Amino acid sequence: MTQTALRPRTLRLTRRHAGTAALLVAVVGGTLGATTLLTDDSATAATATRAVVVRPVTHAGRAAAGYRVVADHRAPIECTDRAAAAVDDDIAFCGSSADYTVACWPAATAHRVLCLTDPFTRTLRRIRLAGAFPAVTAPRHPSPQALQLAGGTRYLVRDGGAAGSVREHPTWVPFYYQRHGTRAVWGPLGGDGVNRHHARWAVTVYRDDRGHGVRHGVTRAYYVGTAR
Repeated sequence: MTQTALRPRTLRLTRRHAGTAALLVAVVGGTLGATTLLTDDSATAATATRAVVVRPVTHAGRAAAGYRVVADHRAPIECTDRAAAAVDDDIAFCGSSADYTVACWPAATAHRVLCLTDPFTRTLRRIRLAGAFPAVTAPRHPSPQALQLAGGTRYLVRDGGAAGSVREHPTWVPFYYQRHGTRAVWGPLGGDGVNRHHARWAVTVYRDDRGHGVRHGVTRAYYVGTAR
């Protein structure tokens, strides 16, 4: 099984999945700071946000059923930290912000990693590994690798790099960039841009640095795990 759909706060669990689900339920307790001036009506929908775990790689380091592997011939990358979106151990953040390799698994082939750069696709990139793959544990409170907002717009997590500021909240930073577009999810430092105070999570989206932030509901939040 490569994808598991979970409903925060209303989970009915088997013993096998209890550990993973507990991590996701813990995310609901996160916080976000100031509110915004405008509200998207769709954000008030009663439907709770669904946390979805995609599992593209097996414990043996092979692509899970339904995923394909593409050879990526860039320079070898180092894996230095745990992936922020991981709900299982041994999933790493690799490379630099320019590489955008935010979730990688050790591959069955020696000195290679399999990386998922976009959880909305079923494509893995096989990249040469510089050094050893680190022994990393999943974060206690993972942050989504991607978001789908009310209306269907999709966003991918930012993994660093230079960023400007928005006039309304000059100390805020971008956390997610629109997958096909120029908008971004912004929020205060110390969080991940996602407001989890209610069953329907919410984010603040800006189109540019001079406009007003618009609050949108999050319909799905995507995390990564390892296929059994």
